[in-house]
Formats: sequence, structure tokens, C-alpha cells
Amino acid sequence: PSIVNIFEAGTWRGEPYYVMKLVRGESLEKKLSSPDLTSRLALLPSITAVVDAVAYAHGAKVIHRDLKPENILVGEFGESVVIDWGLAKQFGARRSDPVLDDTARSEETVAGSVMGTPSYMPPEQARGEQVDARADVYSLGAILYVLLSGHRPYADSSPAQIVTAVIAGPPAQLPADAPPDLATIVGKAMARDASARYANAKELADDLKRFQTGQLVASHRYSARQLVVRWVRRHRAEVAVGSAALVVLAVTGVLGLRQILDEKQRATGAQVQAEEQRAEAEKLLNFMLGDLKEQLAPIGKVALLEKVATQAETYFDGPRAVAGDQHIRMRAMLFVGDVLVAKGNTPRALAKFQAAERIARTHLLLRPADRDWRRDAAEAIARLGSARWQQGDLLAAIAAIREQASLLSGLANEDPSDLLDRALAACHSVLGVMLSERGDTAGALAEFRAGLAVSELVIARASADSQSLRDHARLRLKIGMLLGLLGDHDGALIELRGAVAIMKNVVAAEPEAQEYRRDLGAMRAELAEGLGAKGDEAGAIEEHRAALELFRLLAKREPDQPVYQAAVASALTDVARHVKNRSNADALPYVREARAIRDRLVALDPTNASWQAEKLTSAQNMSMLLLDLDLPVEALVESRTALEIGKALVARDETNLHRQMNLEHCYAAHGAILEALGKRDEALAAHRAGLAIAEKVVAAIPTHVGMQTELADRQASIAELLWSTDRAAAETAYRAAIAVYQRLATAEPTNPEWPKIVDHLTRALAGT
Repeated sequence: PSIVNIFEAGTWRGEPYYVMKLVRGESLEKKLSSPDLTSRLALLPSITAVVDAVAYAHGAKVIHRDLKPENILVGEFGESVVIDWGLAKQFGARRSDPVLDDTARSEETVAGSVMGTPSYMPPEQARGEQVDARADVYSLGAILYVLLSGHRPYADSSPAQIVTAVIAGPPAQLPADAPPDLATIVGKAMARDASARYANAKELADDLKRFQTGQLVASHRYSARQLVVRWVRRHRAEVAVGSAALVVLAVTGVLGLRQILDEKQRATGAQVQAEEQRAEAEKLLNFMLGDLKEQLAPIGKVALLEKVATQAETYFDGPRAVAGDQHIRMRAMLFVGDVLVAKGNTPRALAKFQAAERIARTHLLLRPADRDWRRDAAEAIARLGSARWQQGDLLAAIAAIREQASLLSGLANEDPSDLLDRALAACHSVLGVMLSERGDTAGALAEFRAGLAVSELVIARASADSQSLRDHARLRLKIGMLLGLLGDHDGALIELRGAVAIMKNVVAAEPEAQEYRRDLGAMRAELAEGLGAKGDEAGAIEEHRAALELFRLLAKREPDQPVYQAAVASALTDVARHVKNRSNADALPYVREARAIRDRLVALDPTNASWQAEKLTSAQNMSMLLLDLDLPVEALVESRTALEIGKALVARDETNLHRQMNLEHCYAAHGAILEALGKRDEALAAHRAGLAIAEKVVAAIPTHVGMQTELADRQASIAELLWSTDRAAAETAYRAAIAVYQRLATAEPTNPEWPKIVDHLTRALAGT
């Protein structure tokens, strides 16, 4: 992904040509021009992606030979692309390929000459000698040198003078404020002797990643004191919030949290000193389970705290824990649950959340006026409710979130604060989604708007930081989605465009916050749906592709995060829907990839109802695509899979109208496939089963346009199947379908589709 792609090559009118991917962004050179070290260090993840790309090239026996900031483009969302491979060389290549033959001849032609950009080339390249992968390593080190120093390794002058300087000796020393372990990496990469460098870009990439995640850098030596002190004094000013947080994790990983907490056991002084040491240890733990978690969540790194949280849980369950530890113990339980959710293990997470809730409720009974325990109880109850929601128990989840809202409202009324208001706004948002799933659109819209009002209050109090703006955008997104379902497409677009605009600014301000990018991708996908509903197909495709690109980047960066994989699958499904309008065959790879991802997710956690529902969607999409490709037998296998999942999900929670709708869609697809196979009676039964569900949902949500059309479509399908055997029943079904579409045409007179469908059904009723 970080190497510019060639899509096609050939000849046109006798001249050779090739087509490359259009890469958007600006050069790394421009981004490195900032005089502020902290701003430049924030670009380290982008440079690490470049080193990974070069490592891939080295694995394919290709060296670039002209790596420099000008040949690296950094996109809007931090993605990096290495360009300008004009001096690249494939070493060890066979001479049977005419392209490689040209490369080999080119190499022979320039033997003894200097190729590349002098400021970034190693001494051996400056001398015109043969080079290998270690030359690229030097150039990457020189780019890191610019990152740390703010200027090129050698002063700007004529190319000949720079070449002379490169051959003569090393560049000036790095500034004193450069992180020592990163400076050590640069020193090894830019070693004068090629044999003293990293052997290839892969080794350099590994050391950079160790630095970014706070592990011990292989090329640096640490004192015992450094291992403990370095996280306290230096991190927040070094590699942005995310990397700083990861360094803290590394320290606790190296020393072990229990080793820190057991400091009092090693104390040889007075009891007072031992207690002071233990207090400091618990202060560190509080930081890790509080502030550090808040820093890790936006960048998608919560799962990295698994070891810390587990050690904390073990400690507080042990004999040395005292009553005063219960706050930290409850938070440790919540954190273990969060980590398990991030890793896709909902059943185990549920048990941890239940344990945390028991602690919170016990102390709330003992101290009903204690604000800290009321706030903790609200948090524990909400986590447990969300886990039950994932397990399919929607009613229990709604009850939990309502209780959380009650606790938060009481706290906010007593003493308003931004933190409480943000939590309350989030509570309204979650409750709105849950009510929407039950079919209570009016209640859902009221909750979303209540949350938006609280969010606006926070922003009005000059608290427009990234998190509060993100919360605001997400509420506007949900309002837009709901308005779209209710047929107010103009109102929906206003909210969706507003949400995307806000989130773009948030991502620009926090380029390394993975969760913010994920939100932007979700918002662009929903904006695509809004544009599609208004007939802007080109705009819809553009937004869906942008969302897919965002999610692919996140999944590549965090391959162990199931939530990003799920987002990729959803985006693939969206793109496939639009590609299908042009070519069924072109859509098939997207659908297959989405299905494969969802199969893996369900295998990871079979109890996760959300992933089961997404697998249902993939199987259903695959069935209809195979039917369109005239493969009804294969399509039937997929439709049966979707139907089985749909029935199981509804059986788990019959109050969830969203799942009822999904099951109705399954019956519709299954009936169409059975019709194609000539199984008329089975097809009729499937359509009737779908009709029964559609009638139930429309009775609960009379304003739901999508389900009204599904109801009418089932009537029309039944009428068509009955036409030759039961004309009276067929005519009744046709009239029922026509009546639905006539009501829709009256309610939305600007929609040209409704009159067309009415005309089509009327002619079918007349036998024409």
C-alpha cells in the first residue's frame, strides 16, 4: 500500500505507456519543514510506513537508490507512498526479462558514476561504488536525521561539494533534545561503514517499531534507572500522545506491574517509606487505567493494555489488597473487559463487567451519596449493558443504559461538568441506537436530539476539543441516518454533510487517532447512502471508495483489531452494491472478500450477534449476486445460510425489529432464488413468511418507507406466483401492493419512482 501502484502497461500508436495510481498528498519534505521537534516527531509513524515499504522492496530484491523526503508523499490521513523509482535496481535478477535487461545495461553504463541525491546518499554511493540494500538503509536514516534535526544531513551547496562532504565524514551531531534511543537508531542506519548498518530496511523497521511501542531498542543500551524513570520525564513531549502512552506500557511490560506494586515488600527502610512507595505504585496504576486508557482509545491501542490490566486484576484479587483498593480493582475489571471486547471475546468481557458492576453496586448501597461511586456505578452498568447488547439481549441493554442516564443526570444536576455532560450525551446516543433497533423511531430521534443539545452545551462552554467535536459529529450522523429512514432525504444530507465536515477537521487535528479515522470512514459511508437516495450515484461511489480506503489503512495498521476488519467488510459490501450496477462479475470479488472477513470474525466470537448479522448480510448479498450471474444452485446454498442465521438471531431477541427486517430480506431473496429454480410452492411459502414479518414491522413503524416497499414487493411476488392458479387471490395481492405505492406517491410527490411502480403493477393486474 505504501508503494505507488502501476495499474496497466502497453503501447499506444507505437509508443510505450503505463498507468499509475493517482497519489494525493504533499511531500514529506514540506511536512518536515516545521521548526518544532514535537510536530516533526508526530510524522514518525508515516516514516515507519515508508521503511516498511522499502523493506518489502528489499524482500523482492529491489533497492530504490534515491530515497529522500521529496520522494515520499503523505496523504490527508497520514498514509505514506514512496514514489519515483526511476533509479531502482533489482539485484540478483535473471536476464530473461527485457525490463530487467534494460536495468542491468543501465547499471553497467553508469558504473563508477554517482546516481541519486547527494544529501541522502551513503559514502559508497557518493564514491560511485556498487551498492546494496544498506544504501537505502542509510538514506532512510538520513530522512530520520531530518526528522530529529530539522535540516538535511549536509548543508545545502553545490552537488559536487555535498558529494565531497559525504565522502569526507559524517554530518553534524543531532541536537541534544533528540530522543536518545531514536538518535541511536539514526546513528546505526547512517554508519559510515555499510557493514555496521542494519542489514536491510526490515531490521530498521523492527527497531523503529520497538521505539514507537516503547520496547527496548536493539541498538541502544539502557541503565536500570532509565527503565523506570524514562516514562515519567520525557514521553509526552516526544512522539505524540499515542507513542508516549505506548512507552509507558513498555516500562510496565519490562518490569512487570506486580513488581512495581510489590515495592513495599522490597523496602528495607521504615514502614512509612514502604507505604510511600506503594502509594507511588498505585498512582502509576491509576494513570495506566485512567489517563493512559483515554490516550490509547482514540488510536485503537486499548488491547495493548491486556498484560497491565490482567496483572492489576491478579494483584487486587490477592491477599495483599486492602479495602481502599476497591476503586482501582473495579476499574481494573472494567479495563480487562474493554481489552477483551477489543480482542473480540465478548463472553469473557461480560463476566468482567458483571464483577465490576457487583463491586460498584455494593459500595453504592453503603454510600448512596458518594459521587465517585455513583459515577463508577454508572460506568460499570453501561459497560455491562453494552456487552449484553452485543450478546443479543436488547431489553436488558436498554434497561442498563436508562439506569446509567438516571445516575448521570442526577450527578450533572448537582454539579454540572463537561465530563459528566459528555457521558450523558453519549448515553443518549447509545439509547437512541437501541430504541431504533426496537423500531421506536420517535423515541430514538428524541434521544439523539437530546444528546445533541447536551453536546452543543459542552462546545458552547469553550470545550470544543477533538473528543467533544467527535461526539457532536456522531450524533449528527445518527440523526441524519434516522431522517433518511423516515424519507426526509434533504434533512438527512444536511446532517450527514455536517458530520463529515466536523470529523475531517478532527482527523486533521489528530492524524494518529485511529478511532477518529474509523468514525470518518463510517460517516463518509453514510453520506454515500444519503447521496444515493437523492440520485447522486457518482457522489455515492466516491464517498464509499473513500471510506473503504480509510478502513483498509486502519486494518493494515492494526491487523489484530477485529473492529477494523469488520469495517472493511462493510465498506466492501457498500462498494459492491454500486459496482453491481455496472457489472455483476466485477462486484463478485468485493462480496467474496467481505464474506471471508465476516466468516473469520464469527469464528473468532460466535456469540457476537452483530458479527452474525453482518455474516447474514454477506451471505444474502452473495446469493443475489450468484442468482444474477445465473448460478441459482450456488445462490440457494448462500440464501439458506443467511436464512438460518436470520432465524437464530430473531429467536434470541424477538423484540428487535431490525433483526426482523433482516429476516424479511432473507425470505425475499430465498423466494426469488426458489422461483428461478422452478420451485413454485416453496417460493410462495418464503414470500408469505416475509410478508408476515413485513406486516408486523410496518404495524410497529408505519412511517418506515423501506419496510412499506418490502411489504408491497412481497404482495406483488405472491400475486405473480398465484396468477396462473388462483386469479382472485392474485388480484387481491396486486391491489394491496398498488395501494401501498399509491400512498407513498402521495406522501412523496417529488419521487418519480413511485408512479412508475404503480403503473407497472396496474398493467400486471390488467394482465398486460
